[in-house]
Amino acid sequence: MGNGTHNKNLLSGDDYAYYKVYCSKGDNLQITLTVTYPPYDLDLTIYNRDYQSEGYSYDEGSDYVSDIVDERGPYYIRVSRFEPTGSIPFVLVIAGATGSNLGIPGFEIISFLIVIISIVSLISFRIIRRNN
Repeated sequence: MGNGTHNKNLLSGDDYAYYKVYCSKGDNLQITLTVTYPPYDLDLTIYNRDYQSEGYSYDEGSDYVSDIVDERGPYYIRVSRFEPTGSIPFVLVIAGATGSNLGIPGFEIISFLIVIISIVSLISFRIIRRNN
């Protein structure tokens, strides 16, 4: 998920739902959860990439959590049911996330190793060819 307004439903058989958002270090991640049809009540929690809670809100009707992101990577938004009734429509507004899931941490090292292996292979091939 990215920044923006997302209309969602917590289905009748589900106690909670998770949503993933990618953040960059220093982002001011802001999440607002609004229940579309009161008197339903949902709760909001944000977890970092190590699944440690970064903030929560258990207010009635509308919940808001913000967090200054410490590390680049995925953050998880948990919407959980307070009341055990049917499907609950809600609006999730996400702001401040500037990360992308396109970057793979550590990939730069893998690319460098591929270049080194290619060079070594090319040199080895030339040595073998010269000796024949």
